[in-house]
Amino acid sequence: MHHMDTESAEAFNTAIGAQMRAEIAAHGYTVKGAAEAMGISRGVLIRYLDGERNIPISVAARLADLFGLPLSTLVQRAEDRASTQKP
Repeated sequence: MHHMDTESAEAFNTAIGAQMRAEIAAHGYTVKGAAEAMGISRGVLIRYLDGERNIPISVAARLADLFGLPLSTLVQRAEDRASTQKP
């Protein structure tokens, strides 16, 4: 079984946060508006988006659902983002 090392997990978390921020902007939401629609506080959402806190699957799924996206699409876009940002 393959385990993600800490560095990879942090990079992926950062990529998911960045992708979530991009989706919020692309759908014409503010961070505050997205947080309200998702039922979480703006401060907590910002910590997720900035990669300061690990993003629970449930939060990523709620954001994807808000924008009518499958969670897998959000994850794939984040993976694509992470792979293009490697040195």
